Amino acid sequence: MKIGTFAIGLNTYWNQFDGLLENLEGYHGQLVRHISSFGMEVFDAGMVDDEEKARSAGKEMVREEVDLIFLFISTYALSSTVLPVLQAVGKKVILLNIQPTPGLDFKAFNALGV
Repeated sequence: MKIGTFAIGLNTYWNQFDGLLENLEGYHGQLVRHISSFGMEVFDAGMVDDEEKARSAGKEMVREEVDLIFLFISTYALSSTVLPVLQAVGKKVILLNIQPTPGLDFKAFNALGV
């Protein structure tokens, strides 16, 4: 079985939040390594954050003949970054909305104020 993976995010965030893209790509890389550790062949299309990348990722996954897709939802994203991939491939998709910690640090978050 060949697994296809990709992450989605909103590309307008990258200039707004220093280091965000790199952090999210790192989390996605951990996911890919974890899936690979089960002996699965993995094709990784990387971060898809615009329509052009979505069309390209879809074509690549068709060419690679993936059997199943793991989609890492890293941030809010537009449907145009998801649908072209899924429509092109036509395979089952597992949506992953994961974070690197067991829970949010509400005490620190609430201390930020309004």
